[in-house]
Amino acid sequence: MSMAKPLPLLFLDGGLSSLLEEEVGALHPKLWSSALLLTEEGCEAVISSHEAFVRAGADMIQTVSYQATVPGFVEHGQVSSTEALNLVQKSVALAQEGIRRAGCCSTHAFKCAQEPATAKQREDAESTQVEARTIQVVGSIGCYGAFLANGAEYRGDYQLSTSEFRTFYVDKIRALASAGCDVLAFETIPCLEEALAIVDIMATLHMAIPYWISFQCSTSTQLANGHDLRHAVAAVLNATTQAGHVKRLSSQLCTCTCQVAPCPTPTKTSTTPSISSPSSTLTKKSTDEQVPLGEPCLFGVGANCVPPQFAKETIHIISNTLALGELVKCHCCATCTMCINPSDCVHVLWYPNKGEDWDADAKQWVTQQGVVIGDTAKTTSPHVAPRAHAYLTSCQLAAQEGATILGGCCRIFPDTLQDMIQANTQRN
Repeated sequence: MSMAKPLPLLFLDGGLSSLLEEEVGALHPKLWSSALLLTEEGCEAVISSHEAFVRAGADMIQTVSYQATVPGFVEHGQVSSTEALNLVQKSVALAQEGIRRAGCCSTHAFKCAQEPATAKQREDAESTQVEARTIQVVGSIGCYGAFLANGAEYRGDYQLSTSEFRTFYVDKIRALASAGCDVLAFETIPCLEEALAIVDIMATLHMAIPYWISFQCSTSTQLANGHDLRHAVAAVLNATTQAGHVKRLSSQLCTCTCQVAPCPTPTKTSTTPSISSPSSTLTKKSTDEQVPLGEPCLFGVGANCVPPQFAKETIHIISNTLALGELVKCHCCATCTMCINPSDCVHVLWYPNKGEDWDADAKQWVTQQGVVIGDTAKTTSPHVAPRAHAYLTSCQLAAQEGATILGGCCRIFPDTLQDMIQANTQRN
């Protein structure tokens, strides 16, 4: 029988790119919101959006790097490979700055504990009602389908070898990990082959950083490419268990009742690139040097950018599959022999969209009734319209079925996220 304490309920942010689209207008068709990293005005919009989600109550915020890739920036941003990597890293600095402006601290932002430098900053800090919280920065890796920018992440109709996936992922993983992320998010994963390739890549990189795998599902029981969800979760759990990734990394990220001192969090050297210039001084060499050595930790498994109505069955499948997983040795210390269940150290993630459909050809959201959500967004202000009840209900159902990280994806704005957090905080 597992003796571990239940994982704490954490709240992820909502649809960062959706909020940015509201603020700055249509996003780049290939780079999406990551194109904002190329300009000072865009960076400022990203910081403000991060701040809004922190003020809404998020415990974790994702970087604006979902579609940020070296080949994408080189082709569509007209920058060098080195500059492209710097832009990926800059997304972490922007998240840290958004956290700071909200009066909170990010784990690896050394400046967050300092007093505001100017009288205006002090006045702003005193006027905020947000308590000083430590916010986790989640490095959004995305998936290969997002790079294609043709809706492939909702179909999973691409086939790459593990070697090809490695070529695609490795530089981005290293860039985000070295920039000071607390967790890496492989998300909207539409097929099992890609998920297993990710586990293999993380195993060979030997970086002591947590990561999660979040699936895109076409139904409540199937991945986007039609693969059985239960089998996919079991396969990922088996692969990560064999690789030694199902473990407790630190007391900050995961808890159990081991009576010895918790493992220390690996020390990271966080170099914060300038947020005032599209190019930073970080180089690929510094990226390699700053990645902490060790073994990664499977932080969570879940589903994202799926319709709210999938909640009950999808989360039930994921939670039950984790609970039935093979017991693994607790890694709290060298002498600990306590066995733990994967469900005691692996979070279950639920961050759905608002329930609308993405038209990949037109690159716009439509309601289930076929109503286009496009240029009228500015005037109709959908994020201050009546709350997304289906979304709110789905998060409550997900929590009841075992989800321990709740958030939102496309079209979930700060006010709706705040409603969800308040509702589930009361329950918790």
